[in-house]
Amino acid sequence: MISIEIKKNNNKIEEVSIKGHANYSDKGKDIVCAAVSAIATYSINLMEKFGYKIENIVEDGYVKMINDANNDIVDKIFEQMEFEFKGLYKQYPSNIYLKH
Repeated sequence: MISIEIKKNNNKIEEVSIKGHANYSDKGKDIVCAAVSAIATYSINLMEKFGYKIENIVEDGYVKMINDANNDIVDKIFEQMEFEFKGLYKQYPSNIYLKH
């Protein structure tokens, strides 16, 4: 199961941590794992495209993003990421644990 933890302070997302594997299908064919990875990677890349570098750690089975940019655009990207993860959780509750 993938564990996604979203930490907030005063309704602002400060940190997103993603751990584990979905175990929806075999490695390389797991659409749930691929979707979570795509959302996280896209979000990091989008922030960098706009010129905002956030602190992040990306390893096999683990991603951590810290919202230290103090910027409205970055905040909106984090909010959209949360929205997308909520949608995936609704579709795959057996494969994703979402804490927010």
